[in-house]
Amino acid sequence: MYYRIGSIEEKKSGEHEVNITRDFTREEYDIFVENGKYLGLHLKNKHLYNLLVRNGEELESYLKGIKGEGKEDLKNGDYVIFESNRLFMNYLSMLRTYDDHISSALSQTFNPEVKDQFKSFLSELYDEFFTYRFIVRLRNLAQHFDIPISSLTRNLHGNFVIMKKDHLLKYDGWSTVKKEIKEMEEEIGIQGLAYSMNGIMHNAYSFVMLLYVENIVNACKWISSLQKEFSGKPTIIATANSRDDFKSGDIGFIQMNSKSFIDAIHDLNELPNVNIKIN
Repeated sequence: MYYRIGSIEEKKSGEHEVNITRDFTREEYDIFVENGKYLGLHLKNKHLYNLLVRNGEELESYLKGIKGEGKEDLKNGDYVIFESNRLFMNYLSMLRTYDDHISSALSQTFNPEVKDQFKSFLSELYDEFFTYRFIVRLRNLAQHFDIPISSLTRNLHGNFVIMKKDHLLKYDGWSTVKKEIKEMEEEIGIQGLAYSMNGIMHNAYSFVMLLYVENIVNACKWISSLQKEFSGKPTIIATANSRDDFKSGDIGFIQMNSKSFIDAIHDLNELPNVNIKIN
């Protein structure tokens, strides 16, 4: 492969001027590809976490809505239970998706040892937070045993969907959490569980960011140095199978997305004790 690099400017709406000025070495191209892997990992981490949070917020919003409705507005209790289970099981599924996808991405981007660090951190969350243990085991229950929410109840405070303790205890996959469930009320509400779990999972999201923070910083500095070479203009890579193909015009273009790296730096700066400055 043959690579060259230059700048691209928008002259007017829909029209750009490309100015290719020098060879782009294979070593430089490999660095560009490697940096893209770290950006891809960050975007996956961010998007999956935001999907998780959004699913949890939709569940909590629905539960809040039915809580304040009058009895005459809840004529179809079966539908309320169905919809609550749908939203709850979507949330539980998203937790598994985050775990699986991030584990795979860490292994591919770094190595299996880094993935194991992530798994160990999740184990620490499991040991520290009852809500995490309970939700993780509920996810397994929903996948292998039965839907979790079984009833709709009403009291002086409003309407609530609940899980029945005796039904949950029929599942044999609770492990040591079973003892904790036995100490819970007979009727177990789910309102607030997703909010609590979202807060706990922010720890996982932040932990993953710390695994690649240095790589994102180095990538941003590298791209910034290239942009300085081209007077701050957006940079673009021209690719061809050979020098002769390039001369004949058989060229592909890859624009460097520096803004995505800058956005990633802003995300990383939201972490405690992180203050990254890129000149």
